[in-house]
Amino acid sequence: MSDRLCYIRRTDRGAALRGLRLVSGHTDDTWDSGASADPELVVEAINDAAAWIKMRLEAASGRDLNALILDTDGAVCTWVKPEDADPTMLDAAISEGPVEHDPDDLEPTVHNGISDRIPRLPRELDFEPLNPDQTSSGARAAIIAAPDVPGRLLKDALDAAGIRPEKYTTIWHALTAAWDPGTDSNHSAQRIVSSDAPIAAVIAVDPIDARMIWTWSREGELICAGSIRLRPNHTSDEPSVYVRATDIARLCADWLGWSSQLGVSPSRVVVLGDPAVHDGEEELQDEDRPLDPGQMGAAITERWPDATVDLMGERDPIGATLSKVVRHELISKLGVIEGLEARPTRAHRSMFRWAGLALTAASFVILIIGFQMMSRSSAIKKDTREI
Repeated sequence: MSDRLCYIRRTDRGAALRGLRLVSGHTDDTWDSGASADPELVVEAINDAAAWIKMRLEAASGRDLNALILDTDGAVCTWVKPEDADPTMLDAAISEGPVEHDPDDLEPTVHNGISDRIPRLPRELDFEPLNPDQTSSGARAAIIAAPDVPGRLLKDALDAAGIRPEKYTTIWHALTAAWDPGTDSNHSAQRIVSSDAPIAAVIAVDPIDARMIWTWSREGELICAGSIRLRPNHTSDEPSVYVRATDIARLCADWLGWSSQLGVSPSRVVVLGDPAVHDGEEELQDEDRPLDPGQMGAAITERWPDATVDLMGERDPIGATLSKVVRHELISKLGVIEGLEARPTRAHRSMFRWAGLALTAASFVILIIGFQMMSRSSAIKKDTREI
């Protein structure tokens, strides 16, 4: 029986469900939801999504779902001081809000740089610190802040239906596991990986959500990640996007920032995608002119000259990534979102209820034994007085 992955597409900064994509070794099914920020409609969409997943799994003669994968909508990857890379401290920093400053106070105002780079969504974010071992010693630590309300609700709805996914992760982790040349199970590694396992960058041009999603990794372990909005091509019947020179410039500017903070940089770049080309109906400036795949690779080489660029040319990078993770059995190599992974399921709640009942029963037994001992104590005192 082949593995199955469910890709969760969200909207409204990750707060509402937009659609699902269920991928196995032989099937690729999609389900779309009417995106709405209304809480009742969000819960209704989650229940419909769980029912659809259950129906598709039963049609495939199985109820196993190996992983839930979140998209990048509303998610942020940023750097913090190594001592601040703790989910509890990050949640406290976000929940504090802006600091009020007394104009008569002589002390300078201390601004919290972490909260300026992460969305203010208290109790709706899961923070996942990334392993700093792959970066320069003493450098900043990278963390992922992902709004995961749809993921939490979908996990609860699937759990009620008896479906328990094995892993909860993001498309960043999936891209790393599938396309990093240093991954042991990647068959193309024999062609382009040297013995020192260099840092690799993966760029996926997603035409469906109009994003450029990128990751840095070494030996299949995520180091940092990000995403950039792209201009969609509305003239095409199929989803497609434009990649312009300004988009590549912004991408490389982000990479320079990460390189200065982490002390490392990629020497391999894998580009997935087939961006749309300009139809020539209107005159455009050079920086706004869409790039074809070859020009896109040349632009990356020009701005990041020390890296080797491989153009894969996938029209559907997300689908190709999910399919490759399933076909090559890379689910065990996927990183996880610990907060979503540790969310209690029905089995945990049942265990808590039984533990509570056991403690209640034990307290009643202790109470009865206490009354018996008090009665015996009174009898012994009475016998003592008579003696």
